[in-house]
Amino acid sequence: MVIYKKTLLDIITKIIFLLFFCYLFWYQYYIGTIPYAIFVFGGFILTLTLIRINPLYQFKYLLGVLFFLFAAFISSILFSSSVSVSISFLIKIFTYYLCCIGVFTFIGNDFEKFKSVLRIIIFPIILLCISSFRNPEVYQTGAITVGSLNTNVFSTFLTLFLIACLILLVSDSKNKIIYLGLILLGFVTQVNCASRRGFIVYIFICGSAFLLINVNSDKTWRKMLCWIALIGGCLALYYIIGNLSSYSNIPLVNRLLTKDTYSDQLRKYYKICAINLFKDSPLVGRGLGSVEIAIGMYSHSFYYELLSCVGLFGTGIMFSILVRNIMFLIKNKINEETYRVSLIMMLFIVSIFITGFAVVLIYDIIFYIMLALICSYRRILTEWNWELE
Repeated sequence: MVIYKKTLLDIITKIIFLLFFCYLFWYQYYIGTIPYAIFVFGGFILTLTLIRINPLYQFKYLLGVLFFLFAAFISSILFSSSVSVSISFLIKIFTYYLCCIGVFTFIGNDFEKFKSVLRIIIFPIILLCISSFRNPEVYQTGAITVGSLNTNVFSTFLTLFLIACLILLVSDSKNKIIYLGLILLGFVTQVNCASRRGFIVYIFICGSAFLLINVNSDKTWRKMLCWIALIGGCLALYYIIGNLSSYSNIPLVNRLLTKDTYSDQLRKYYKICAINLFKDSPLVGRGLGSVEIAIGMYSHSFYYELLSCVGLFGTGIMFSILVRNIMFLIKNKINEETYRVSLIMMLFIVSIFITGFAVVLIYDIIFYIMLALICSYRRILTEWNWELE
């Protein structure tokens, strides 16, 4: 009876996650938003989380995120020029944190459930990619998106999509061709949405994953393939850079060639404002949303937003979460499968740092889903190591 109840709970949770991720990654942009949908899903996820809590010590992996929320609360209450606005941001982020806990709790220390969540995430992003071909929203720059979805956020979705496909590619013995096809679909969509940072991250992750996995292989042919691919890639890159102007009709290439556009100048202005706010309160910042309160727009940077909103204290907490997870992944290797997955997860964290140059992240729920996946994988490796010992 206990096993039956647990299986039924897992099925219900997967259905809730599927609906939640479909709304999060696709429905709200292609069909339309539903008022308070995130809060409703957050309530369902919280309920399922409370049922699963056993024991409480498992949340030590997410304590860093809770400490960050506490730092944000202090700076928002004491130093914000508009406490009500900062608190509204804090409530929104706390709702995202509940969803983060829900994903983390469902996965537990089960690698199969970790892969199940990745498969659930992949499905709505496939729908999003298809929607961008069937009913695109085209910017003046030629960049393609879906509905009101910002192209930088779209590219972040595609980064998560790529990581999920790569992990499933190296850990599943079947369906490898399908995952390779999905990676190609993500690449084409990434080119279409014309995000410079997103394109660079996509190429970086694909290239680095291929090289790092194969260069450490025991098989000679894989090492040879790695070197051939590296030399071929360098030659191709040299040719493309030399002939880049010939492809200026492609929106992504045009954006790569164009320097100091009007939007770039605006971003510089936003960042200058963020730095000035940071200088006013360098230790704890001026509260969540402080840049938007001051100039009506966020800073367009993870780093500038953190410094202006939560100061050195909150920024240090957030960086410690990411850096500690990278260091843990470097030190912990169990077998060939987890070694490959760990390499991809390290690239995942590095991609967050790169993404942070153009995307704020801390106000987007996808960031907390990312943290849930990172902390879940760390828990899997930690408790796997403990079980082996």
